[in-house]
Parts: sequence; C-alpha cells; structure tokens
Amino acid sequence: MSDVQHQLPERAAGSRIKGYRDRAGISLEELADRIQQTGVDRPSTAKLSRIENGLQPIQDYDLAPLVTVTGIPARLLRPDLAKLFGVRPRSARRVRHAA
Repeated sequence: MSDVQHQLPERAAGSRIKGYRDRAGISLEELADRIQQTGVDRPSTAKLSRIENGLQPIQDYDLAPLVTVTGIPARLLRPDLAKLFGVRPRSARRVRHAA
C-alpha cells in the first residue's frame, strides 16, 4: 500500500476533527482540555495537530475520548476498527422496506 493510500483514513478523520473544532469555535488547547475532562490524560496540542493533519492515526485508546467530545461516530474516525468488528458503513447496509 502506498503512503498516500495509507494516509487517506487518517486525513479524513483529521478533517472531521478539525471541522468539529471550527464549528465549535475552539482551539487545540480547548479540545485537549475537553478530552482531559473525559477522565483520560490530556493529549498534547502537537499530537492533536498531527491527527488533524493526517500525520498520525488516532490510537485505539484515543478513540473513545474523541468520540465523546466531538460526537463524531467511531466508524468515521477509525473505519478499520468497524471492519474488524464486522460493522458495515450505513451506505452499505440494506434498507428493508415495509411490505
């Protein structure tokens, strides 16, 4: 897998987190503070910046606090984990129609 292909999920996740921050009008410092309020160690703003820029993937242990703070579904931040547990994206699910 090329480096570009490997970074696509990280970039998408980072863009979603950056979009959340922009809509909420908060800084990286404030995001880090909110994450700490979930009961985990406060991430550095450098780490959050690397995640937003697609330079660092979201680690398993960072996923739940990010989901809690941002409200972004885990399957959008770490689609690889959704695949691991057999969760299909909504667009791939069959819709049952009432008869």
